[in-house]
Amino acid sequence: MVVASAVSFDERTLLSLSVATLFLGACAHGSPEASAGPTRVKCLGINSCSGQGECAAKAKDGSELNACGGQNTCSAKGWQEVDRSECQAKGGEVLAVVERSSGGCVGTSVPRLAAAEASEEYNLDKARLGIDGYDPVAYFPEGGGAPTPGKTELSHEHEGVIYRFSSEDNLARFEEDPAKYEPAFGGWCAYAMGKTGRLVKVDPEAFLIENGQLMLFYRTKIGDTRDKWADDPQGLRGQADLAWSERTGECRPADGDGG
Repeated sequence: MVVASAVSFDERTLLSLSVATLFLGACAHGSPEASAGPTRVKCLGINSCSGQGECAAKAKDGSELNACGGQNTCSAKGWQEVDRSECQAKGGEVLAVVERSSGGCVGTSVPRLAAAEASEEYNLDKARLGIDGYDPVAYFPEGGGAPTPGKTELSHEHEGVIYRFSSEDNLARFEEDPAKYEPAFGGWCAYAMGKTGRLVKVDPEAFLIENGQLMLFYRTKIGDTRDKWADDPQGLRGQADLAWSERTGECRPADGDGG
């Protein structure tokens, strides 16, 4: 006698697919690409409660709660928890990382974008000139230790970016180890990359060498983002690394590599 199954064909099919999915997920566990998920952040300025005045507990006359008085998802705060990509797409400001992606990328070398793509992600002019023509090696002690404009006749193209050098020696140093001397985060402001993930122009003479890597910063007569960076260099560096790798797929050298 054949006993009819209590599970229909469709149910058996769904069950088989579910088991297969779990199996594949278990096999993929540990793979950076497979396990990578979105990075959750506290994002300011993307909802109707971005202004502190709008988020007071009560109206000015004290008679009633206003739109942000805890009656909606803002709950009297200006920030909202979202994926980092959504925060960046809507022009918000990342206040803090809530849950970091497991796909963070820290390698022993710096994989580069194809030359054709470099001008889209790197801080370059129309001629694909990097660092406004400043010598990338000159920032380091062996290259002089100070921002120095390069010479047109000492130009060198690397992975779609044209750099200029102030001396033959610095050009030779760069050719030997370009990953050591190229600026972090495509030459964009390191503070802005860590704080919001945005691409912000820099002052080529506002720089720091940290963990053997050149980082450039936005600076005006009334403010220098290096001061803000100094408030939390480790946290901002980690967030900047993650934002840049999520944007380009590139990895920074592990701390201490390249000098």
